[in-house]
Amino acid sequence: MGYCPSDERLTHIENVVAMLRADLDRRMDRAGDIMEQITTRAYRQALITLDELRKFQRMSMVTLRNASVPLIKIELHRLGEDEGQDTMRKYL
Repeated sequence: MGYCPSDERLTHIENVVAMLRADLDRRMDRAGDIMEQITTRAYRQALITLDELRKFQRMSMVTLRNASVPLIKIELHRLGEDEGQDTMRKYL
């Protein structure tokens, strides 16, 4: 087959699509990295908040009828790092 201008256009379009696909892949990788950073920061902040709540609970202890009773009672448990970050990732 001989030269056809449409072949050149098709090649150009394929190159443009390949460049756009590569750019999209880079952006998606970057978005994934950013999501991991956000997840890690959010998990750390949740741990800090949990520790502060426990501190407030300890500070709220009063003696009533010879028993130490917290004015604030919070039933929270700390998840493992992997489980906590996975939960945070699903939430975000």
